[in-house]
Amino acid sequence: MHETVLPYTEAITVDSGRAVAILAAEGEEPVWRSEMGPHLRVNAGSQVWLHRIAMGEGNTSAAAVEASGGEIHVQRAVIEGRIGGALTATSGARVHLENTIAQGGGSGTAAIEIEDADVLISYSTIAMWITSGESVVNCAPGGGLVVSDSIIANYAFEEVEEVTCDGADVTTSSLVTSFDAEEVWFVAPSSDYHLAPGHPFGDVAEWNFGDPLIDIDGDLRPSVDGSPDVAGADVP
Repeated sequence: MHETVLPYTEAITVDSGRAVAILAAEGEEPVWRSEMGPHLRVNAGSQVWLHRIAMGEGNTSAAAVEASGGEIHVQRAVIEGRIGGALTATSGARVHLENTIAQGGGSGTAAIEIEDADVLISYSTIAMWITSGESVVNCAPGGGLVVSDSIIANYAFEEVEEVTCDGADVTTSSLVTSFDAEEVWFVAPSSDYHLAPGHPFGDVAEWNFGDPLIDIDGDLRPSVDGSPDVAGADVP
């Protein structure tokens, strides 16, 4: 995908038997903002790789990415899905988010919804803005979640759990809730989840062999096995 004056507005469905890679052109920052349902729908029996794409908020109650079976591998992407959340994974889907910022917002919808599917989140920032009564990541029965070296953050009107997933495996990560929109963790809590100076997420993660060598913007990570590292998608 190329960087254009106006965002891409097409919605894409990847059906069974297809393998698709959606990549940003070198040195460009394309934006994808569908107004008709999910930006990307992945069905059973398909595989999708998504790399360095910014999915902007659309006027839709659907999640930005909908995995109904199939596999999705997301790297160095930004997924904004305020109304319908960033991701829903169902029907045996397998999803891996790495070096990715995924954000949701709005009462009653989690940023990530998982049901009868498995989601792996590594070196990513998952956030909700001004929510009421909903966790950032929510699992229905059969939902499996593994989180490492990540930030799951909630700016909320009321106290809720950041993750509601039975048996979730969360390591070397920060799960945090703030009731003060002025608390400075991120550049702009409603829109930009790159880390701000003075954030509390330094040395939370642990870089190990096989982890990404760079962050969402291409900044270097430690690359020494066992080294302390900044949690989340961004190394400020």
